[in-house]
Amino acid sequence: MLFQGILTSTLSPLIDELFDKPIRFAGILISVTALSGMIQAVRWTWEPFVASWVGALSDGTKGRIPIFIYSLFFSAVVVGILPLSMSIYIWVFLCLLVMLSATSLTTLSDAIASDLAKQTNAVSFLTYYTISLDIGAAIGPFFSYFLITIPFGFGFLYLGSAFILLILASYWIRALKVRARNNG
Repeated sequence: MLFQGILTSTLSPLIDELFDKPIRFAGILISVTALSGMIQAVRWTWEPFVASWVGALSDGTKGRIPIFIYSLFFSAVVVGILPLSMSIYIWVFLCLLVMLSATSLTTLSDAIASDLAKQTNAVSFLTYYTISLDIGAAIGPFFSYFLITIPFGFGFLYLGSAFILLILASYWIRALKVRARNNG
């Protein structure tokens, strides 16, 4: 819901909200929509390479869950900072970090889902997983456009998303501790 729904649907309006002056990079005037498209294009360009690297890293001895937890915390921080006022250059760099965290979390979620599918009815599990992703991507824009119409809407939206990421990280920390207790 966050990355495929909220972020992709509100990136242009967020840029417009934060930067009311024309956006210039190296003397070139760039529209809000063009900047949003370029940022998202960077993500889709690096995704195959970064996803492969994250996947290989998660295949290591410590497993996927610790890297997933670190990615959730990192994502919470960068997503929570995104609606704050700052220099356009710092903001674009921060936004690229958000996109990097999106790639990491998407890759790790898919890998964890694949691992879990091996322990259950794979077809049913992966069907529910895919439907959940699609519903999240569909609900994200609806929820986002409702929130951004209220005062401080972008702050509520992105800080709320960061809070949910922290809750998820806490859940996975607890699950990791329970698994360590059961194996130890």
